[in-house]
Parts: sequence; structure tokens; C-alpha cells
Amino acid sequence: MNPIAILTIAFAAPLVSCVSYHEPIDNRGFASAETPKRCSAPIANLIASGSSGVQWSDAERELYHLIMKHREDDGLPAIPLSKSLSLVAKVHVRDLETNTVAAPYNLHSWSGNGPWRSVNYTPDHRHARLMWSKPRELTKYNGNGYEIVYMNSGSATPADAFATWKASELHHEVLDNRNGWRRIKWQAIGVGIAGRYAVAWFGQESDPDNS
Repeated sequence: MNPIAILTIAFAAPLVSCVSYHEPIDNRGFASAETPKRCSAPIANLIASGSSGVQWSDAERELYHLIMKHREDDGLPAIPLSKSLSLVAKVHVRDLETNTVAAPYNLHSWSGNGPWRSVNYTPDHRHARLMWSKPRELTKYNGNGYEIVYMNSGSATPADAFATWKASELHHEVLDNRNGWRRIKWQAIGVGIAGRYAVAWFGQESDPDNS
């Protein structure tokens, strides 16, 4: 079974999570772009700099350290902070902030405004492979990427994102490699925070851009 990443949306209300460990049904979840692909300036700058140019904000470093401290407390090894997966994370939070995801699609969606395969991500995970492939589309990272997402109606903070993920059993399983994730050993993690969104991306392969 292949795991599919999960999603948190946090307003001032209870979180909403979804998870599945089944193979996606098909690969045809492309969003239809009515305008030419145009990146926002922050996204264009990130892509131009590439993985080697990734720098983490204080908030992103805090989020990473909160996750690693949690794993340490649970007797688990640290996961190397990945430049490639962090580039994907940084691009995605800015894409989410710039381009509204319309119902019934969820926040694993990607717009048509960038050099990636766009996807309308449905709750049944039908188009999961279009999310898993984002590291390969944007970086030299060859493995799949699995994402957890946090959204706040105001602004995302590391403490709020981590606390929400930790409080959700489904997200806790990803952080701690439990249940459906128990056979997986994370070799890379990327983090991104911008505006209302925070995401973490997990991968089973080491990041070649970290060497």
C-alpha cells in the first residue's frame, strides 16, 4: 500500500483531516488553466534560485525543530532538513496563498500558474500521484513527496501548525511513522510557511542537494 498525505484546515473551529492508504484511481486530475502560466514574483524568485538557494525563515526553522523535538521525545531519529522538499513546500504555500482552491477540491491542489503539473485534488485522493510527483517536477529529488497541510484563517504560526498536527491522530501517525506509515523511514523533510499556510513534506529518499 502506498500512503497518501493528509490535510489540516484550521480556522477557529475543529480541524478537518483526510487520509487514505490506497492507490489513487487515476492520474487525470489536471486543473484547467484559462490564462497562460504566470508565477507570482515570490514563486518565480524561489524557482530561479533553485534548491541550492533555499534559505529558511525563523518560523520555518522553528517548525522543523518542533517536529524533531517531538520525534526525539518519542525515541525516533531526526529527519534531515531537505533543501529540495523545502523548495517544494515554500512554492506550494505561496501558490495556495496566491490562488484560491475552490470546493470541492482540497489544499493538496496546485494551480495552473507555474512550471508544474496543475491538479484539482479531490477528497478521494484520486489524483494523489500528481501531488506525490511535485519534488521531481521542481527539483532533482527523485522520490515521492508526501504532504501535510495546515491553514489558519488569520496567519499560520509554527506552534499552531505543529500543535494541530500533533492533536490529530492521523497527522501524528505521519510525524511518528505509526500504523500505515510504520514501515517507512523518512530520509528527508521540507517545511514552508507563508501567510495562512504551513506545510511539511516527507520523503523516503535522501536529498541529493543536501550533499
